[in-house]
Amino acid sequence: MCQHCDKSLKRSIYKQDPHNHTMLKSCPSCSTAAGYHVFYPSPQTFGCSQARVNSRNTQGIQSHCKFCRAKCAVPSTIKSFDCKRMKMI
Repeated sequence: MCQHCDKSLKRSIYKQDPHNHTMLKSCPSCSTAAGYHVFYPSPQTFGCSQARVNSRNTQGIQSHCKFCRAKCAVPSTIKSFDCKRMKMI
């Protein structure tokens, strides 16, 4: 469970960047490792797949960030957010 919002870390959630209103998505792997939801710009940091397209995921956005899927560290140049500072959408 997230130490900030008390929701499961195993499922992605979406929020809006309060500064520029872009869509952000949590990565279950990064979030579980941190103990709180970690958000990245979506879909850029996640990628998309036609195989994942469905009525709830019309863009086919991948569940985990591309760095977790590649089993490598997230570069420090990638901006991330935690749910304590975010507004739920």
